[in-house]
Amino acid sequence: MHCPRLDHFAKILPHDQKENQTVVMNCCVMTNAPRFNSYDEMMSSRWLSTTKKLFSNDQWPTECVRCKDQEEIGLKSDRLEWIDFHKDLLIDNGSDYLTVSMMLDNICNTACQFCSPYVSSKLASLQPVPLTIRQGVFSPYVGSKLASLQPVPLKIRQVGSYEEKLPVHRITQIDLEGGEPSNSKNVKQLLTNLPQRVNTIKMYTNARSFLDELVPVAERGINIQISISLDGVGAVQEYIRWPTQWSEFCQTIEQYKELQIRFPETVNLSFKTTTCALNLADIPNIINFAEKQNIVHSMSQLAHPQVLHISSANSYTISARKQLEKSSNGLCQKLAHGVATQKENQQEIDKFIDQQDTLRKISIKDYIVN
Repeated sequence: MHCPRLDHFAKILPHDQKENQTVVMNCCVMTNAPRFNSYDEMMSSRWLSTTKKLFSNDQWPTECVRCKDQEEIGLKSDRLEWIDFHKDLLIDNGSDYLTVSMMLDNICNTACQFCSPYVSSKLASLQPVPLTIRQGVFSPYVGSKLASLQPVPLKIRQVGSYEEKLPVHRITQIDLEGGEPSNSKNVKQLLTNLPQRVNTIKMYTNARSFLDELVPVAERGINIQISISLDGVGAVQEYIRWPTQWSEFCQTIEQYKELQIRFPETVNLSFKTTTCALNLADIPNIINFAEKQNIVHSMSQLAHPQVLHISSANSYTISARKQLEKSSNGLCQKLAHGVATQKENQQEIDKFIDQQDTLRKISIKDYIVN
C-alpha cells in the first residue's frame, strides 16, 4: 500500500496563531496532520518517514482516516484517485512534479455547518462566536467543543510569501482552496502571476459566485478543473452551506458550464459531496442532480466535527441508512454499510445543531425533514 501524494503534494495555509505566516502540510485530506515551516523541513521529517513506513507495511496512518473510511466500505478514496492520476502526471510532468494546494486566506461568503472561523471569514463574522479552538492543531473543521465564552474577534487570515516555503520550480499544478477562491483578491492576483511550470489549476468552490479571472487562464491553454461543493439539493444545500441560495448556486453552475463549452479541451467540471449525518438522506437526490447536469460526481466522508460523522447512530443516520439500503443505486448501497454503525449520539447532535442554528439565527426544521 502506498500514496504518491506523500512525495508529490503539499498544502500551504495561514498560520493558525500569527498573522501573515505560512505553514506547510502534506495533504489536504489528512486529519490533524502536522505542520512545518517549509516543504524541505516536511520532506526530511521523522513524521514523513514513519508515515511512509506504515504504508509500506499496509498500515493506515492515523492522519489518513478519511481515505481509510472510504476504502473500508468499498468506495474510492482520494488516495486511490491519486494513484490513478500519478502515472499520467509522471508522463506529462516528469518525476519531480509537485501539486500544491493553496489556502491563501479565509475570505468566504458561506458559513458551512462543518466549517471553522479559521477557514471562513463569514463564520468568523457571526456574533457571538462561542468557539473553543484547539490550540496547537490546525483543523479546517469545527472539531472542538462549543462553549459559553466571550466572543473572540477573529481577523481575516492570509498567507505570507509562499515562494520561500516551497520549491516553486517544481510546481506543475495549483489547487485553490479557501475560504472561497472566487471571493479572494489573493487568488485573483495569483492567477495573473502563476509559477512558470504550472499547467493545471484546480479550484474548489461553493459556486455562489463565478471567478472571472479563470477566463484568461483558460485562454492561455492551462487546464482548469473546477470542483463544485454539492452537499444537498435545494434546501439541504442551503442549510449545510448557509446562506447559499439554491437559485444562485444553479446559476453559477450554468456559468461554469458555459466556460466549459467555450474551452472544451481544457475546462472540466466535477461535483464533490462531503457526506455527513445531515445530508445522507439526500444522497440519492444529489446523485440524480449530478447526472442530470452531466457532471462527474464523487464523495468523501466528513471526519470532523465527529458529532456529524456518518457512523454515529442518531435519528438522521438511522433514517438515512434505511433509505440508502433500499436504493437501486449501488453507490448508495455501499455507503449504507458505513452508516449508523457506532454508538448512539442523539443528545450530542441535537445540541450541536441547536448551537449552530442559534449562531446563524435559523432553524434546521425549515430546511431538513427528519
